[in-house]
Amino acid sequence: MMHRRRHRTHRTHTAGTLLLAGGLLASLLAFVAGCGGNLTAGGLSGQADVAFSGDAAGTGGADARVPLVRAAERSGRDNDPEGEIKLEFLLFLEAADGSSVPLSDTLIEVELDVEGDIEADAVSRQVPATRYTGLRIVFDEIEVEIDAGLVIDGVPILGAVDVEIEGSLPVIKPLDLEVDADQRVALLVDLNAATWLEAVDPDTHVVDPAVFANAIGVVVR
Repeated sequence: MMHRRRHRTHRTHTAGTLLLAGGLLASLLAFVAGCGGNLTAGGLSGQADVAFSGDAAGTGGADARVPLVRAAERSGRDNDPEGEIKLEFLLFLEAADGSSVPLSDTLIEVELDVEGDIEADAVSRQVPATRYTGLRIVFDEIEVEIDAGLVIDGVPILGAVDVEIEGSLPVIKPLDLEVDADQRVALLVDLNAATWLEAVDPDTHVVDPAVFANAIGVVVR
């Protein structure tokens, strides 16, 4: 009997020791998790601000592999088109690891002047801190209204100009963008409108979507 009681007492002490050790381990894990959570909240993301311009000065953007029709080549005139552009689109940052980061949950709408006098803020969003190699713009709608200043082959172009898209028009522009933790970066999408408007067909008022897409430039500011 004494032996059995001593055996039960030993098991009770062992269980108590295990419970104490388990409690200490749980407390330690909770502490580590708390520290990790703070690091995650403050150190793995930055902020991306994206603005659009109808025709910003000096940003370029045309891909040399796709020739553009310019004023000097078409009519020898120096066109200075005026008007408005309305866009609906989705935005994505393409990461170096191949992943895609959406910058909006719904379609973004912006209205721009063709001349590029006023920029339009498109989106400001928190993004993972990593290296990005491209900006993908998926255009859902492109509406252009020319008020003055566009002459193609001696024909003044006024009113609606159509960039023909079927369903949607995805455009990917290369970037070399490193977003660090807690860093704020700013991107400007320049439509370079005066460039692709030179490719308007004077009879149909239509622009080839490939020419439109090729003319767009993206710069990091």
